[in-house]
Amino acid sequence: MDLDRTLLDFDASEANGLTHCFAEIGVPLTEEIRNFYIARNHALWGAFEKGEIPRDEIFAHRFHDTFLHFGIDADGDAMEVAYRKALSTGADLMPYAIEAMDRLVTKYDLYAATNGVGSTQVRRVQDSGLKPYFKDVFISEEVGAQKPELAFFNHCFSHIPNFVKEDALMIGDSLPSDIQGGILAGIDTCWFNFHKEENKTPYQPTYEVCGLLELCELLDV
Repeated sequence: MDLDRTLLDFDASEANGLTHCFAEIGVPLTEEIRNFYIARNHALWGAFEKGEIPRDEIFAHRFHDTFLHFGIDADGDAMEVAYRKALSTGADLMPYAIEAMDRLVTKYDLYAATNGVGSTQVRRVQDSGLKPYFKDVFISEEVGAQKPELAFFNHCFSHIPNFVKEDALMIGDSLPSDIQGGILAGIDTCWFNFHKEENKTPYQPTYEVCGLLELCELLDV
């Protein structure tokens, strides 16, 4: 299972983290600044997942580029450190996350698979109450590869006892990352389409759900 925007409400944690960090440097976080940052961050993560840039380029540029664009006199590197610290305390959950996990764990072995930062994701999984449900948590920074790379999934498979591809399902919100990755790895996929968006990519999931309780119904728990 993916974490952000599947089990963890990353949007809420991001909003709280940004508000806190901009307040700390005395700069009002306007909608224009917020939207620019989110778009830039999204583009950088997309480039990373395509293998076009290393992960560190994301963290070196997202705040630096935002400050440069708006003429904000602040240190992008220091802001990055502060933001990651703030984000690590964001343990907001998607609707019905715990109820769904309570049901899923009775029938399935659950594993987390995320492209997030190691220290951040470890703390968020712990603080959110999700950790006891997972047999293991696979984080790209620790694996040395990221979704959708086959190397990431092969690492996960090799660390799951008695793994059988035909019995596996990748669940996540990202079509280019979770769904493409699962397809490349040869396992079934389930697109967690919480906002009921149109699929404009070539990646076709095996299943699609709009909520975690719907996922439970799909998996008969």
